[in-house]
Amino acid sequence: MFTQQHNEPNDHPLNQQEVGGAAASSHAQAPSPFSNADPSEQSYSLEHQIQKHYHPQDMAVECQQYNIQEAPPPAHASPLFVPPERPASVVPSCSSFDSHDDGAAVTLNTDNFPRRVNLKTWIAAALHSMDDNTAGEHGSSMNKKKVSSGAYLTCALTIAHSLADQLCKLEEAEGGDMNNNVTLHSQAVPLQGLHWPNFVTVYLNDGKANNGNKHKQDDTNTPQEDAMSEHVMSEDEKKDDLPKFHPTNDSKPDKDDDWIFDLLPKIFQGDVEEDDQDHSVDDALLGTQAYHPHEGGDYNQVDATGVDYLDISSAKLRMEKHDSSTIPPRCQDKKMHMHYLGLILFELFSGGKSCIPEEKLRNDPLAGPPNAHIDSYPILDIANAMSIIDDIGDDDELFGGGSGHLDVSARSNKKKSSRMPPASSITVEPLKLLGLPIALCDLVGNMIDCSRGDFSGDETYSCMMDVKRDLALMRESPDIYLRDLDLDLVCKVGLQMDDRTATWYGRDSEFAHLKETYLRSISDTCEAAIICGHHGIGKSQLAQEFAQYAKEVGGDEKDVTKGCILLSGKFDKLQQSQPFSPVASAFNKYCDWLSSSDENASIAEKMSSELQLALGREAYALVKVIPSLSKIIGDKTDMDESDAVEDVQKRLRYLFSQFTEVISRSHDAPLVLFIDNLQWADLASIALIKQILLVAESSGCGDNNKFFFLGCFTHEMGGKDHPIWTMLDSVSDFGVKTTKIELDCLDNETVNSMVSKKLNMLPRLARPLTDIVYHKTKGNPFFVRQLMIELSKEGLLRPSLSRCRWVWEEEKIQDRELPDDVVLFMTASLNRLSSEILSALCTLSCFGSCSDRSLVELENELGLSLSEPLDRAVAEGFLNKKDEKYYFVDDRVQEAAYNLMKPEERCLHHFSYGLSLCTVAERNNDDGLFLIAVGQINLGGPKSVADDDEGLRVAKHNLTAGKKAMDMSDFFSAYWFFDYGISYLKKNHWEKHYQLSLELFNDAAQCALIIGEHDSLSILSEQVMRSAKCIEDKLQIFHITVRFLISRRNLAAAIECGIDALANLGEDFPEEVTPDVVIHFVEDTKEMLDGMSDDDLINYELMTDSNKIMAMKFLAKLSEPLYISRPSDQPIVVFKMVQLSLEHGMSPISPLAFVTYGSFLASMGDIREGYRYARIAKALLNKVSSRQAAGETIAYSAQLLAYAEPMQSALEFHIEGGKAAMSSGATVYALLNALLYDIGCYWSGKKLSSVKIQLDQTIRLIKQNKSSLLMVQLTPLSGSVSKMIGLTNRESDAEFDPFDTENLERDLRVENPYQSKPHYFNKMYTAFMFRKYDDMKSALEQYSKFKIGSWIFVFSASIQTFYEGLISFWIGRKENDNKWIEKGKDSCRAIENFAQSASKWNFDNKAKLLQAEEQFCAGNLELAETLYDSAVLSAKEHRFLNEEALANELAGVFYLETDREAEAKICFSHAIHCYSEWGAFGKEKHLKRQLINWKAAQLMGMPIVTDGTEQMITTDS
Repeated sequence: MFTQQHNEPNDHPLNQQEVGGAAASSHAQAPSPFSNADPSEQSYSLEHQIQKHYHPQDMAVECQQYNIQEAPPPAHASPLFVPPERPASVVPSCSSFDSHDDGAAVTLNTDNFPRRVNLKTWIAAALHSMDDNTAGEHGSSMNKKKVSSGAYLTCALTIAHSLADQLCKLEEAEGGDMNNNVTLHSQAVPLQGLHWPNFVTVYLNDGKANNGNKHKQDDTNTPQEDAMSEHVMSEDEKKDDLPKFHPTNDSKPDKDDDWIFDLLPKIFQGDVEEDDQDHSVDDALLGTQAYHPHEGGDYNQVDATGVDYLDISSAKLRMEKHDSSTIPPRCQDKKMHMHYLGLILFELFSGGKSCIPEEKLRNDPLAGPPNAHIDSYPILDIANAMSIIDDIGDDDELFGGGSGHLDVSARSNKKKSSRMPPASSITVEPLKLLGLPIALCDLVGNMIDCSRGDFSGDETYSCMMDVKRDLALMRESPDIYLRDLDLDLVCKVGLQMDDRTATWYGRDSEFAHLKETYLRSISDTCEAAIICGHHGIGKSQLAQEFAQYAKEVGGDEKDVTKGCILLSGKFDKLQQSQPFSPVASAFNKYCDWLSSSDENASIAEKMSSELQLALGREAYALVKVIPSLSKIIGDKTDMDESDAVEDVQKRLRYLFSQFTEVISRSHDAPLVLFIDNLQWADLASIALIKQILLVAESSGCGDNNKFFFLGCFTHEMGGKDHPIWTMLDSVSDFGVKTTKIELDCLDNETVNSMVSKKLNMLPRLARPLTDIVYHKTKGNPFFVRQLMIELSKEGLLRPSLSRCRWVWEEEKIQDRELPDDVVLFMTASLNRLSSEILSALCTLSCFGSCSDRSLVELENELGLSLSEPLDRAVAEGFLNKKDEKYYFVDDRVQEAAYNLMKPEERCLHHFSYGLSLCTVAERNNDDGLFLIAVGQINLGGPKSVADDDEGLRVAKHNLTAGKKAMDMSDFFSAYWFFDYGISYLKKNHWEKHYQLSLELFNDAAQCALIIGEHDSLSILSEQVMRSAKCIEDKLQIFHITVRFLISRRNLAAAIECGIDALANLGEDFPEEVTPDVVIHFVEDTKEMLDGMSDDDLINYELMTDSNKIMAMKFLAKLSEPLYISRPSDQPIVVFKMVQLSLEHGMSPISPLAFVTYGSFLASMGDIREGYRYARIAKALLNKVSSRQAAGETIAYSAQLLAYAEPMQSALEFHIEGGKAAMSSGATVYALLNALLYDIGCYWSGKKLSSVKIQLDQTIRLIKQNKSSLLMVQLTPLSGSVSKMIGLTNRESDAEFDPFDTENLERDLRVENPYQSKPHYFNKMYTAFMFRKYDDMKSALEQYSKFKIGSWIFVFSASIQTFYEGLISFWIGRKENDNKWIEKGKDSCRAIENFAQSASKWNFDNKAKLLQAEEQFCAGNLELAETLYDSAVLSAKEHRFLNEEALANELAGVFYLETDREAEAKICFSHAIHCYSEWGAFGKEKHLKRQLINWKAAQLMGMPIVTDGTEQMITTDS
């Protein structure tokens, strides 16, 4: 690799070039000068040495043109090429300088200096431009430093690539036959092959024009290049190749410069003199040394004329036109083209020396066989002189036992090779002695050698395109393809091939796809990306590369300071006993990072306050699963957890999702959650990931909510029906897009690129090895890596001392049998290790893919020696080590190590490790280690138990572990522990170990219900019901059964089971509920409450009787099925709960009892008393620490508070209720609060645009939770809102796909007719608002059939009463039907009562509008007018914008029907303004259209119809 000392940004000058570009420039260091002089011509000046490459006549013309005087020609100028003369051209005057040895004055014009120069001239000039910085050096050291410098090689490779590119274009343009002969139609060919170096022109960049931008590629041809573009040089250009080099007087050649070429004949003859060895035998060994750049400063590359000879553009080979009959066969042979180009490259890279004897140059035959001139090359034996360099055929003797280490003793018995070295080894040996990279020397040799036909080597070139590609690779990636092997290192350690090297190749497109998905996710909607593929395909490596990218640039590639916040975890097959381990671990590591740095203190403080605001005390519940969170928010160990929550799993998912949102808001950078090995994910973790995704998507509209989920999934361990795919499909319905990135095996070309780069070998040369490796591995990256390492360890792939590169045994590798499965292959590889290392790896494999603290504890407890052998396994490449933790390099290695043990051995290891760790965990009170320990015991299984006592002890361990897992809300792991605990019990366990059995079965049944193991639930329940000794021991199963039946919507069976349980608890339920029974319960309850103040109830004693507490739970659970299927029986449940609370004390269910009792009183007309009990219920929530019923209690309380308090403020209680419900896992009541809040916002006149957004979010949540009952309640209102806004049905339903509400309503109507009441009310309301009389009347008739109403949602019932009265008055006035008018009066009296006894704020405007309509019907027009005005003013005063608009509209109708057009116009104008401000644009548009129709009817003399009947006004009318 070259070292670059200038200030350009790239690491190496060759890296600054492009494959097809022409420009090459370098300011890198350069060695001391290497003269181009011939020792026999020392009397000539350097000027003469440059001129000797030109024909005398040509030089005379050029010297005359450029005012060069007395320039004697060289003594042996070639007579072979005499270009035609051309007229002398006028050249601008030049400045002059002297540079001569014989006194001749030389004057040269430097103005408008030409930009092209002959190759030989360029070589001398380029090397001379390096002279100043090699002062003090001479001879061989200067030569080697110059020609092997990065500066020189950069330019030389550019020249070589340009020439190869030109010849490739020639071959492509002319075509060829099967014998690689070129069919030359245009007769434009390069002739005189041995003299090709004389016909090469090098083009320089314009130093002035390109100052400061010399490294930039320029695809625009210069005028000279344009002339060369057709491969044929013009006659003028043939004469214009004057030198551009102007030496100084001190540039005389050094005789030592040619020591290498003087020494070579002696080396070939084996008689190196002692004096010659001074130059160095070490220098003669350069071919076996690693190539390293020379150190030093910048070189002065600009000569006296201001021309930078190291700033080149391209090079061209001169073409000549000939008649096809006169073209020699050699000139038509492609291989001869490569041969001749090889001669050019030899001279180019050697610094100007030719490898062809001079007599051959003078006698180059133009006709005859292509190889005629090669037959006379000297065949020299270098085996004796360079015996230290071993030939490839004998290299295997240097490696003892296939270990890959150098065996020096083998050399003494080594026989001399009888194999004839290839011709290239003769011709390129001088290049190697100059210190040039071995790969470059081999390239030149293989080009020269390609003309030898059947005698050519296997690695010779077959086409010019291969030459061009190899030169481009050397120029672009010198640190790979020009780096010589460090033989000392590779002979000691063999081939080193890390996992990234193997798995990262060929993934550019997938990486780009992943970045695109990420950037889209953090800028638009939340997305998830899953990287899929088979084992060893590179999934994790791709994810790690992306993580590095995301951490560096975040979401802004222009601002690298905004790196993402990365949370990462990994599922493990053998660590399923740890609750939510990957997700919790990811958050835990984040908290560790946040709390460990003072720089993050402000963020930690912000997060703590955000968490407290979002979750309150519930934030501390997260500390159980995220222990490091306590470093940020503290740890309240005194929290009262006695009151069980409704659904702990839903609660935990909610807490996690809120924590994710808080993290996202606390940072400006995006948040990325990466989870590996999703194929091992448990259902609880999948549900948690789903919740996080849904919440992130729903809140992702803000700039600070940037979330991206990334996972890896292995196909072998999970198919298309894996729960992770089901989850991702479900979240896609709610806007979370999923991108699946499938990784396939690498193709042959990609594997070849990987192999060639790792071996520092050109892809062309690595192809034979790649073909074998690809055939055996099918392109699996991990398999490729392991196979290459194994071949190196076995000596089948080894470094060659003679060739200074990797070589291999093709036949042996081909014959080597490999298993198709990577695990089997790894098993065979592991068997080579020592027993100590194998034992340590097997122990580590029992704990999963990486070590944790359990391994350290095990090492200390059992006295095992693990660290030292595991470190040796790291050295062998089977493990990685980071932060004192050991990781298997791949899961397949862990699997292979695990499979080395027999099944029964594995079980015993797991069991013994688990028992030892249990002892440590109990001693240290370490819950996390205890769960790991019991998990290890269970992997051993019941067969590993030694006796009954040990089995009993293990069963107790599982009971304890299961309870700990339940506390952490991981019911899947808990069920696993309980199930295993039961398996350790003997047949008579109910008799011998009753309490242990009861606890295991009860807890297992509870977990089975939560995780959906319904078959297991039935078996467990039956066992308890049959074996339990008393009713108290059966109560938990009773309660679980009721919950199960409700979840399956078997409501009748649930009610029957609940009533049966209550009877066993001594709480009888009436067989038939009649009005008299209800009245009896009401009177008894009032009597018990008589005389008790609010404080008395709030400070009442707490319930302690466990049976009564259980009875309260059964009653609360029965309320839901009774409300749906037997609503008349529901009040009995309420009365019994209140009575039990008063008789036995307040329980966590008591707040719900009092709020539902208050709702019942309010529905009976006693609003004030109902409001009182709502306030008592809210106060009791904190008194009895009731979390389970908090969401439901607040939902009902807010409905009562809206009677007595302003509706707009009372609605905020529903937000509190939603949070309380989610914190307890009661998602149904969280949704109920959201539904009631949306309904209240609509009726309170909140802007419809905001209401629509809230409704859509609520519908989304209802769909996610599949709550059909709530969907039936909300869907009609959603339709009404869309209609008022002016959205079509398609527009309103485009984003969502609601339930089939019509069929659902029909089904629910069978169970409870009340479910249809909201549907008909919204139909009636919408028809009324849009003046559709017939539809309105029909819906009201249907609505009126449902006499019973909901006494739970009392405030919503008041809204229905209000609109029922307005519609009844309209129908009665139109049809003059007193029945409807009386119905309207009933509604008016009810609203008046609310306004007087409850809240004037909420009901005053409604009462006055109903009164106005009543007076309108009665014909009291003046009073009606006054009441309309009062209704408008009251609605405006109390901020009911919707009802202000409605009052104005109805007043307008009143004035229009009483022929008061001016007043009607004012009212309609105000109504339109209010509707517009509310956002009811559909209603606004409809009202304007109605006004047009009414006005047109009036102008046409037609009657005005205000009932919504369509009036067709036409011109005919």
